[in-house]
Amino acid sequence: MLLGTVLMVGARYRSRSDASLASSERAAAAAESAVHLAIMIALARRTGAAMFPLSCTMPDGARATITMTVETGKLDLNAGSARSLTALFSGLANDRTAGERIAAGIATARDPRSADAARSPGNVQIGFKSILELDRIPGVTPNLLRAALPLLTVRSGRTEPDPALASATMRDLLGLADAPVQDLAASDITIRADVSVGKNGRFIRDALVSLRPDAGRLFAIREWRRSDVPPGDMPGTGPTSLCLDALQVGS
Repeated sequence: MLLGTVLMVGARYRSRSDASLASSERAAAAAESAVHLAIMIALARRTGAAMFPLSCTMPDGARATITMTVETGKLDLNAGSARSLTALFSGLANDRTAGERIAAGIATARDPRSADAARSPGNVQIGFKSILELDRIPGVTPNLLRAALPLLTVRSGRTEPDPALASATMRDLLGLADAPVQDLAASDITIRADVSVGKNGRFIRDALVSLRPDAGRLFAIREWRRSDVPPGDMPGTGPTSLCLDALQVGS
């Protein structure tokens, strides 16, 4: 009887585990589809940034929340001013000393004249190719990295974010003046698709996308990233509007 009970419990556990895995894989596939939907909206309607965030239902029933941010509204790790880098990380860490130390570490990492680069030029990477490389800077904790990533870029080449495209959080941290929101033009954008399937399936996919024509292509996906689900954040009830309807709005 005991052996039979163990086998039954094990079978039920495996069944639930397989169902959870299937939901996660379905959510991952739906998140990638949601990213491509957002690209279609951006290409079809250059003023489409105003449509986001977009909460809708995918054709297979998955619930999606899609957001779009423009890279020129973020602070560039390779070009951002020392003042803005210090202000950003001081605000996020709630510690001026920590912010100054992290800003100094970023300046060292991107400066070919730094002492480390001079000692070993063949082994030291100069500058940042991805915002994910911020984790190599001393003092950047996992929580701080998670908070900073949506505010950073390596694609704008600007010393300061464009206030018209900066988020409210960015404007607050850097003391930027409010500016009228600009229409979406050919630019680099980050698309985030937060997708839920059932009660257990959740996947957040980020994509760095260039909308500038490149080698005959209308767009190019520069980088795919998976984002962590916020602790304790559970999927809510699903929206009723269909995601595909967004392609026809204003058309």
